[in-house]
Amino acid sequence: MHNTELTFGFPGKPHNLPAIQLDLPDQQSVLVRGRIDRLDTVTTGDQGGFVVVDYKSSTHSFSAEDAYYGLGMQMLTYIDAVLRGYEPRLAPAAGVFMHLQNPRLKYSRDKQKSLAAAFKMDGLLVNGPGMAALDTTVTPDQPGSSDIFPFRFLKSAN
Repeated sequence: MHNTELTFGFPGKPHNLPAIQLDLPDQQSVLVRGRIDRLDTVTTGDQGGFVVVDYKSSTHSFSAEDAYYGLGMQMLTYIDAVLRGYEPRLAPAAGVFMHLQNPRLKYSRDKQKSLAAAFKMDGLLVNGPGMAALDTTVTPDQPGSSDIFPFRFLKSAN
């Protein structure tokens, strides 16, 4: 974890990034501001990346269709705010929703796996070098599904 409650567009607040300014016709503009629940940083080799985590009290998922039509812009707005104003400059690796809950688990011999599944994040992932740094328990060399993020590595067909 790198930052919590990272704000943008609230001058004078600690951990503040600039507002996102959207220009309108007739020399008008809209300033967008908000608060990012958590910003994690990841490093792969010499390249740094970031993960935006938004806590939710109910199940929430990222919909590319909603984002395209402007109905689900929260995660993209948070990523844009970090890209515009965060130092050092980092590449986006993911924007995910984390459902905070007190889950009721069914009996399982593997309690850790059941617990991890209950808290698995959902969201937008960037397919790039930072993907392997998100969950080091699965890699292209050790294929499988991540217990934390919504991705998996398949066995390569060599």
